Amino acid sequence: MEASGNIILAPQSGPPSAISQQSRGAAACSFRSAQGAIGMHVTKIASVNLILVSSTLTDLDSSLRREENSCHIHSQHGLSRSSVMPKATQFTLSHEDRPGMLAHTAKVLGAANVNILACLTTTSAGEGVTHLIVDNADRAKKALASAGLSYTETDVLQVELRNIPGALGEFASKLAEKDINITLGYQTAAKSSKKASVVLAVSDLDQAAGIR
Repeated sequence: MEASGNIILAPQSGPPSAISQQSRGAAACSFRSAQGAIGMHVTKIASVNLILVSSTLTDLDSSLRREENSCHIHSQHGLSRSSVMPKATQFTLSHEDRPGMLAHTAKVLGAANVNILACLTTTSAGEGVTHLIVDNADRAKKALASAGLSYTETDVLQVELRNIPGALGEFASKLAEKDINITLGYQTAAKSSKKASVVLAVSDLDQAAGIR
């Protein structure tokens, strides 16, 4: 006997099963039927309201046994916050418009074992401005201060989008619908990467951080 079925799990309540939400955007789900055992595990899930799990099973010895599980996770939007928190600290440094300024700042942070996650440098009228997102803000502060580099801090929105055409436009439109203005933005992604990291300075950070 062969059986196939679709199981829809709602993370907010869930079926009569063991559901463990490890983090926002990540969950491990287990469901057991009365006839046998069906074990399904999802280790990385984008931020979604519903998870659709499709399974194919074959009955070989009068009890349902798992032969193959294929899980399909359908995200409603291009946004995924599985590894990047919505809010981040942006460091802004003002400096001269001359060769070596970014190199000096990057070396100072590198020597302190601070990784630069995002960077934007602009120049105008002989002055330069560099915006940085790093993996360890406290360590970066100490390193910059020790090197005599002045900076300002700003809380910004940092999100991960799918690296596909239209993902940024879709998310930016959601901000516009809430009347949230974008005053600064920069994005980066490797060509082969499935995700793009986007940094946005916005007029209402708290509201923007809750947008899916």
